[in-house]
Formats: sequence, C-alpha cells, structure tokens
Amino acid sequence: MAVSDPTAKNFAATDISITVGGLPCIVATGSTPSSLSCYLQNNTDNTPILVAGSLTPLVSIKNIGIAGLKSGVNPLTVNLVATSLSIASGGANGGILITLVGQGFPLDKTKITITVCSKQATIKSVTNINAQFYLPSCGNIGNSTVIVAVGSQNDSSLLFNYLTAAIAAPIISSLNPPSANPGVKGTL
Repeated sequence: MAVSDPTAKNFAATDISITVGGLPCIVATGSTPSSLSCYLQNNTDNTPILVAGSLTPLVSIKNIGIAGLKSGVNPLTVNLVATSLSIASGGANGGILITLVGQGFPLDKTKITITVCSKQATIKSVTNINAQFYLPSCGNIGNSTVIVAVGSQNDSSLLFNYLTAAIAAPIISSLNPPSANPGVKGTL
C-alpha cells in the first residue's frame, strides 16, 4: 500500500495506524508514508485474516485524523470461497456436524449463512477459513447444493449427497424416566 502526503508534513510511520475490515494492520518497521506496508493477523494456515467483501483500508494519522482515499483508488475486493466439506454424504435426517473449509468467512457466526436442501443450517463455530455447522434434514435423497453466503457474496460450488434415512443414525423414541429431579443423581 502506498500513501502519499500532499501536505508535505512527512508524517512519521509510527504516527500512522491502519485497519482493514475492522481488523488492525500492523505498520511494518522501516515504513515511510510514501512506502507504507502493514501486516494483518494470520489464520492457522498463514493466510491473512480477510472477510469477504469490499474493504477500504482505514488509515488514521495521530493528531490529524483519517486519511482520504484518492479518486481512482479502488477498495480491496476479497472473494468468498468454499473449498471442501469434511463429510460430503450422509443420512437425510441431518444432524451431522460438518466442517466447511474455505476463505473469506466472517469471525462472527451470525454474519454467515449456510443453506442445504433449501434449509438454513445451524452454525456451531466459524473462523476466517472454516465453519462448523449441523446439516439440516432433507426430504429428498441425492445431491443438494451447499450455499454459503456472507453479505452480498455467495458460493454454491459444493454438493452434499443425502442418503436414505434408513442407514442414518437411530431415532430416539422415548426417554425413561420421563422426568428427573436436577438435584438428585440418576440414570437416564
């Protein structure tokens, strides 16, 4: 990233802070305002943490304020990518915990949706490069598109193959005893 200083104030790099998509970008030592480099936190695979969407770096200069974006400079575009599923087939009754691997996922599980068989999955956890979700049930047997959405971006490149429910996990038909005292230990 190059920053020009039309005020000729020659700001010290130590007086500049940068965020990208709300995440801090640490200014590299030896940087000058005319040649400024910064580093984002990395995922476990050493790729930078970047959430899908259009991201404009926010450059703030101590005692001055926020730097403007010069006309013609475009924001950084980060694409949402779904790469693989930890489990690609299973029972039509759903409930399977699946890990979706990709990039551009948000760090907040409420900002991502995963839809399979036209039903929204329950998200267990999310990082920038994977999301764990519980597969919804499906009335149809066969391949169903996995649709991952973050903001206005989506990826529908993966399929989950629903198999007959007969080979899936057993169904609980009753509990005995039907009630219990929470203060007393017992066997269910």
